[in-house]
Amino acid sequence: MAIATESPQQEKASSDVSSVEKRRWILNDFDIGKPLGRGKFGHVYLAREKRSNHIVALKVLFKSQLQQSQVEHQLRREVEIQSHLRHPNILRLYGYFYDQKRVYLILEYAAKGELYKELQKCKYFSERRSATYVASLARALIYCHGKHVIHRDIKPENLLIGAQGELKIADFGWSVHTFNRRRTMCGTLDYLPPEMVESVEHDASVDIWSLGVLCYEFLYGVPPFEAKEHSDTYRRIVQVDLKFPPKPIVSSAAKDLISQMLVKDSSQRLPLHKLLEHPWIVQNAEPSDYSGFWVLIHVMVSFGPGVVGVWLGGNGLCCVWIGGGSELRCSGGVAVVLLMMVVTGGGGVVDGWQVVGWLGLKSGCVEFWVCSQW
Repeated sequence: MAIATESPQQEKASSDVSSVEKRRWILNDFDIGKPLGRGKFGHVYLAREKRSNHIVALKVLFKSQLQQSQVEHQLRREVEIQSHLRHPNILRLYGYFYDQKRVYLILEYAAKGELYKELQKCKYFSERRSATYVASLARALIYCHGKHVIHRDIKPENLLIGAQGELKIADFGWSVHTFNRRRTMCGTLDYLPPEMVESVEHDASVDIWSLGVLCYEFLYGVPPFEAKEHSDTYRRIVQVDLKFPPKPIVSSAAKDLISQMLVKDSSQRLPLHKLLEHPWIVQNAEPSDYSGFWVLIHVMVSFGPGVVGVWLGGNGLCCVWIGGGSELRCSGGVAVVLLMMVVTGGGGVVDGWQVVGWLGLKSGCVEFWVCSQW
C-alpha cells in the first residue's frame, strides 16, 4: 500500500517507536511502581520507561521457576506469538529482556485491571455488557485465527480491562501458531472442549467453545459444566450436559447463542463471523469503534508556515495535530476536510493510539496518514 509522505512530527514519532521497540532493554531503563499482580512464576509491576515516560506493565519471571516447571519453550512461544499481534482487544507485548536470574516482559498497561475480579465483584454481568465483551473477543479471535494462532485458554483470569472499559486478551501461554490440527490437552478444566477431554485432534474451533463457556459464565456467574469432582466435570463436558438455571433471568436469545457455540461436533459450532451477526449480539453489544468506517470532521487552520489540525470523531475523540510537510504550502485561512477513518482488524483508537489509517480529500488530492503511538 502506498503511503503519503509523513510530516516531520510524524516521522520523528515513527522513528522513536521503531528505536524503542528495537533497542536492547535493561532494568535501569524503567522506574518501577506498585505491584499489579502475582503469578505462578513471578510478579507484575506498574512501570514507566524513563526515556519516553510511557507507562507499561512489567512482568518479572524467575528463571529458576521457569526451568523447574520446564516451561521455557512455552514462554518463548508465548513471546513470539504475542509480540506480533496488533489488535485493540489483545494486550500488546512491546518487548522483553533478561538478566542472570529473571526474564522481563514489557506489556501494555490495562488500567482497569483483571476481569476475573470484576466478575467476582458483580457476581454476573448484564446481557448488554456480556454481549459487548463477547463481540469484542470474537473480533480478536477472528484476527488471531486469520494469523493461524489458536489461543486455547480463553477464560476470565486471562482477560484484562483497558482504560476505556474494553477487554484485552492478556495471556498467550497456551497459544499455538499452527496450520494443522493439534492433540495437546491444555487450558483450564471448566473451559476444555470435548475434543480435548477425549484426547482427539482439535483446531481453532476450541476457541469458539471456550468463548461459549465464557459467555455463560458472564451471564450466570459460574461455568456451565461445573461439578464437585473433576470426573463429573469431564463427563458433563463430553455429554454437553448444558443446563440453564432459572436465575438470574437470561433471555432466550442469549441461551440460543450459547447453545450454538457449545456443540460437541466442532465443525458445527457457530463460526465467529456468524456470532457477530447473531440477533442477541446485534441487539445488545455496544457499537465498536474498532471496525468498519466512520466519518470525522477535520478542521484545518493554516497560519502561513504552520498548520493546526483538529479531528472530531464519533466516539468523542478529539485530537490536535500541529503539522507541516506538504501543508506548509498553505498560505493561510481555514479548510474543513471530511475524513473517513479506516480501521483494520489491527487498528483502533483506545487507551492511546493504535495503528490507524486516515483517508481524506483535500485540494483535489487524496492523502493517507498512518498515526501510531507506542
